[in-house]
Amino acid sequence: MVELPRLYKNVYNKPFQLPSELNEEKVELDAEAIKKKMIDDLTATLKLYLREKQIKLFDVNEILQDKELHSAVLENSSIDQQFSDPQKILAMAVEAMVKTGEICRRRDKKHTYESLLLPDSEMSAFILKLLQKEKCQNIYAEKGCHVMRVFSEIKKTLRYADVGMSSVRYCLDQLEMNSDIIRSTDSHYVAC
Repeated sequence: MVELPRLYKNVYNKPFQLPSELNEEKVELDAEAIKKKMIDDLTATLKLYLREKQIKLFDVNEILQDKELHSAVLENSSIDQQFSDPQKILAMAVEAMVKTGEICRRRDKKHTYESLLLPDSEMSAFILKLLQKEKCQNIYAEKGCHVMRVFSEIKKTLRYADVGMSSVRYCLDQLEMNSDIIRSTDSHYVAC
């Protein structure tokens, strides 16, 4: 019974303190969260910029010359001093967009990206033309062309040799939303 007040005094009445190992992990997690938020914000700004200016092909260095985008990049970089190089931050945002398939690298032009955000992108036109050509063949007439067939045909070209599956799927979804193509199964597409 005497130990109970001593226990309250020594343990319960003191403020809670995290062990030092957990504090270090929390700081690292906070830095990652800040970096992710900064890249997400810049990605949203870049999407808006590419749509408003209707940019189809771009180089990261060239679009960084635009004062409007440059100020947005500098505003995002001021959040964390670790990322003070605007070109590096913009490159990270571009890579995030490549992963989601909203832009793709062009192999025929060095350091050039193609924006797939606009419905009339070159890659969308290429896919539509490919699906129209494949529609004439007997094996694809009924069920449609498989997404892997589209992907392999795109990879055969010089300009889209480095493109990822996410970009192909993004273009197919865009074409389907515009009613240019129809999805016959989960992975088969037919041109209208």
